[in-house]
Amino acid sequence: MTGTLTQTDELTEKRTEIIKVIAADFERTEFARSQLNAHMYYNDMGHLIEEDDDEEEDTLQTTTGLLNKIAEEDGYLHKTEQGGTNRFIIDTGADEDEGDQVTAVTPNEIAQLVAQIADRHGVTINIPEDRLPEWGFVCNRVNGTVGSNVLRIASNPNRYRLTTEGLELVQEELL
Repeated sequence: MTGTLTQTDELTEKRTEIIKVIAADFERTEFARSQLNAHMYYNDMGHLIEEDDDEEEDTLQTTTGLLNKIAEEDGYLHKTEQGGTNRFIIDTGADEDEGDQVTAVTPNEIAQLVAQIADRHGVTINIPEDRLPEWGFVCNRVNGTVGSNVLRIASNPNRYRLTTEGLELVQEELL
């Protein structure tokens, strides 16, 4: 980034729409891509973009790559946290409110997660103790046994926030 903002009339339509949503609904609040996508999916964005309700979902879903470009090329976002640094295994079917374990890192935690999934699905999942550190093996074995992708490897997401200059320009020219 050169230190200057891309002028609003030089932004692509998609970038303009994403930036408008962030400025109007997040302002200076830090967010992850998944939070932004969920917000745009569950809320009416018609006041910010000119799409029919049926087209809003497809139009507004964004990618990490696009957010990085808005940060690095256009200067409207600041990446507050680089994701991918802390990896873990996540049970996508776990219910934290019910006391389920949701994530695991150590072999002991992974064994507990596998037992929890086996109980939930009424199956037996045999993973040799010496293979518990092999996350890919564990995920493949569990998912193959239960017949769906309930266990996956994940990492912390990138987090973003609008720059002060970006927010001011969007509020002046686009909102």
